[in-house]
Amino acid sequence: MGVTLTDIKALTNALVKFTNTTILSNTDRELLINESVKKYSKRRPYIRTEIYTGTTTDYYSLPSNYEDGFSEIYEIEYPTAASPKEVIEPKYWAVEQMSDGKYLRFFSYNPGADQTFWVKYTSRYAFSGDTSSIPDCDKTALAYLCASLFCEAIADYYASRADPNLTAVEIPGFNSRVAEWQSQAKRWMTKYDSEVIDRVTGVEGQIDFVQDFYFDRNTL
Repeated sequence: MGVTLTDIKALTNALVKFTNTTILSNTDRELLINESVKKYSKRRPYIRTEIYTGTTTDYYSLPSNYEDGFSEIYEIEYPTAASPKEVIEPKYWAVEQMSDGKYLRFFSYNPGADQTFWVKYTSRYAFSGDTSSIPDCDKTALAYLCASLFCEAIADYYASRADPNLTAVEIPGFNSRVAEWQSQAKRWMTKYDSEVIDRVTGVEGQIDFVQDFYFDRNTL
């Protein structure tokens, strides 16, 4: 099933500890979570494999989940399941713009009608409600990224409210709140960057709800 919206919302709320739904509504939180998924997809895209059957032609439709402007084909395996593995060098294929759209074009290879080839490419993660292609091992990093965006949104709210029209009671503390939430946003982004690097090297960070508490104003 993968990481769900319910999972990430609960984790992020536990990290940020901001219950005011007037300043940051549940709808806003879900929009920011979806934005985080888009950002995360760029940082560590979802890897898909599409199976093709040869047609003895040079041109093939792009993979079904290929997104122009985001996806990239990075490997074509042909023949398939060979030992050792065989891939077509990039100089022998390209994604080309034609009059009716973009296609995968081969220059020196022409798979026969009874042959298959595998196209590996990047795409965004599927993420909708309780349907997700994001693996559980990415939950921690995604929660950190969401927390950063939550804090940025809260800082933006306070920044927009700090104006001369506020009463004397409302004005004190607004500037410090902006700085505090901006600082917290940077902190979560740093943890996100660290988590992504650790995941690449095989070291998985874990969310520590004892250490990752709401910021202490005395340390700012």
